[in-house]
Amino acid sequence: MTLADLLRVAELLPADASLTLTKALLLGLLAGAQAPSADLTVRDVAERLHRAPSTVAREVGHNSTDMIDRVYGHLGTVRHRGKQVEYRVAQHRKALGARLRET
Repeated sequence: MTLADLLRVAELLPADASLTLTKALLLGLLAGAQAPSADLTVRDVAERLHRAPSTVAREVGHNSTDMIDRVYGHLGTVRHRGKQVEYRVAQHRKALGARLRET
């Protein structure tokens, strides 16, 4: 069985049906699959599977992509971390606004 075969089987199932795969079968199906070169977003997965992003979000247990984007959307961004905690006013000038007293 290939991933294409599994997709054809899944498309024949009723909308509310479930499909259980053993770990061995899943690993066998994925053995020849090439891993993506970068992290995938919900939209990327939806596009690759020819599904709506909301469908993919529901499949992973969410009502929409909002929470997924908010929680996981920042992954892959590397922030500078120093050994000491630094508070630089210049970085927060806009947020501080009127509370910032010019010296």
